[in-house]
Amino acid sequence: MPIGELSRRTDTPAATIRYYESLGLMPEPARGPGGQRRYGAGDVARLRFIRTRRDLGFSLADIRGLLALTGPATSPCAEAVPLAREQLARVRRQIAALAEIEATLVAQIAACGPDCGAGAAPDCLLVPPPARP
Repeated sequence: MPIGELSRRTDTPAATIRYYESLGLMPEPARGPGGQRRYGAGDVARLRFIRTRRDLGFSLADIRGLLALTGPATSPCAEAVPLAREQLARVRRQIAALAEIEATLVAQIAACGPDCGAGAAPDCLLVPPPARP
């Protein structure tokens, strides 16, 4: 299939597919007449794997490591679990940081009070202070 079809099947822009190829995440595709890239079912599966890992927040370096486990390793799952645990820890840190941001925004909105909507709240935390002359 041509790159446009791979793009449609995986909801991945063609430029991203070519980028993944340049990084070695996707293998160099076969070429058809006129040099057109040609892909198969294995490429669809591999690209879906990459996209799913990206959606889970894995870095491209982590994905490269996971893809390397598809070789003759005897227990690739045992090697993949630590990477997944590291990603889970990163996600949990991000959730904690977002919870702090949420709490700050809730407090700032609550501090606005009834005068804020009327434009008469000079101490509003949601807008910058007036410029000095």
